[in-house]
Amino acid sequence: MIIAHITHLRIEDRVLEMTGEVAAFYVFDWSVHTSSFAVEAKLVRDALKREVPAVDRGWDPDGKRWYVKVEYRATLAKLFVNFEDALDALERQPALF
Repeated sequence: MIIAHITHLRIEDRVLEMTGEVAAFYVFDWSVHTSSFAVEAKLVRDALKREVPAVDRGWDPDGKRWYVKVEYRATLAKLFVNFEDALDALERQPALF
């Protein structure tokens, strides 16, 4: 089992490159706490790509953060053990998390 953690999370409106649609996205970065980081990090990236269609997700190379449409909350909660806690913290203190 992979234990991946959200380390930063925010919600923002983004323009979908493929359609021009504006939608709400979770914007986040994450880490894997294990000695085999590279292997497990690849598994998490592959799972994101498999579970979320390309039109609904992306990678921001400048900010080094992923973005995923908010409709995939349940998927993110399965991939990241602290996703719901991070979302709760964001809702309580949006400027601090």
